Amino acid sequence: MATKGGNQKNRVADPSKTKTGRIRLGPLNFVQLESMRDRSSKPKEKAKIQRRMNLLTRRGQVPKPVAIVEQTTAE
Repeated sequence: MATKGGNQKNRVADPSKTKTGRIRLGPLNFVQLESMRDRSSKPKEKAKIQRRMNLLTRRGQVPKPVAIVEQTTAE
């Protein structure tokens, strides 16, 4: 009788990864997706991330840009 892999019984599933070890894009926010897209070198992976970013943009879940105001100190 053939036996299954050694870690079948003790493996704990990571909810942020798929069965094959790829990262799930669903729970990531826009900023995380943006940094992941910049780090990726595979065109297919970049396209998937960009598609997810476009979906978040259509839903209005994009962070609003924050203007940085410098305060001058009295000398």
